[in-house]
Amino acid sequence: MLAHSQPCWNRACNNFAPTRIPFGRPCRGITVLCVGIMTAPPLHTLPDELLLSIQCRDTSSSFLPLPDAARFSSTCLRMWRIWILAIDTELQRRSWNFKRAIAIPRACTSLQCYAILHKAEMKAILVYVDLQCAMQDLSGRCDPKAELALVQKAQKLLSVNCTQDSESYNLLACKAAGQTALRMDGVHATEDGADQSVVPAATSMLTQAFDRMLALAAAGDGHARSCCGATALVLSHAHMLVHSGSAPEDVERAKDVLRRAVTVDPSHTESWIALAVSVYPYFEVGRVVLMLGLAANPTSVDLHVALAEMCIERGSNLDEAELALRTAEELLSGAEGVNDDNRCGYEHEMQDLRARLLLSLEDEKARD
Repeated sequence: MLAHSQPCWNRACNNFAPTRIPFGRPCRGITVLCVGIMTAPPLHTLPDELLLSIQCRDTSSSFLPLPDAARFSSTCLRMWRIWILAIDTELQRRSWNFKRAIAIPRACTSLQCYAILHKAEMKAILVYVDLQCAMQDLSGRCDPKAELALVQKAQKLLSVNCTQDSESYNLLACKAAGQTALRMDGVHATEDGADQSVVPAATSMLTQAFDRMLALAAAGDGHARSCCGATALVLSHAHMLVHSGSAPEDVERAKDVLRRAVTVDPSHTESWIALAVSVYPYFEVGRVVLMLGLAANPTSVDLHVALAEMCIERGSNLDEAELALRTAEELLSGAEGVNDDNRCGYEHEMQDLRARLLLSLEDEKARD
């Protein structure tokens, strides 16, 4: 038996002493099993100690002298140290800023720390993928039990501890799940309508997602800010479904959601239009809402068309309606990046509004 203090072995392992070396003379073939335990502090230093257990067996007719075995073990050790250095570099590079702090034991090695953080991240990713698959399975069919299960999966995604870089995307997936569970086509309800057994759970889940999205937007998350408007439209629709829109408190909750959305993201024109419509039949209040939206988005065709339609529907401020309609037509003619289908839809809508405006003007002249 060789003692573990043998100089040849110590030099080969760069002063990392092995616990035992159970071979003395050159043996027939060699099978080297290296089991390393690195006890360095995490994240910023290389290992201070590596315990190696090397077992050699006679497995073939070839001979491997002891110095070759030592050199091979030294190579394994160097590869191990390079791997640990790569782990340390990855830990410093990655942005693992979790929503809730993860407890890392003080004596935890870099490798163990990496495994803990990676496991937490993968758990959130798997929940996200499970939710996406459930939405695809439910697409195109109405199943109250499956819709309720979808909302529960979204609720699970809200509670999972994810990184802040991915949290806004998780919240957007929750919004899409609520949209699917409430049977909405875009921002509009489908003909089937939502099942009332799903509405309370979906409303609660969407409320939590929207509140968290506002918090991220206030903290400077641009992606979360851009998603607030679309989430507010789904949540306001959910509030209106709780008591079929007959309860005044539900209407007020829907208005409050839309107000908070346009405060955070004034560029979301659909939220301005939904807020103006939600205050119906108070025409002047709705008109002021649209004017505020136009102040923030003066080149929005949708807001100009909505203002013209509101004035024509009311039968007053027809001059303002004509100006808004003309402005919308000018903006559409000079707009770039509008596909042919959307352009045809705008043109058809404006032609219809123009015909209604002419009828309203004729009625006004007849009354005079």
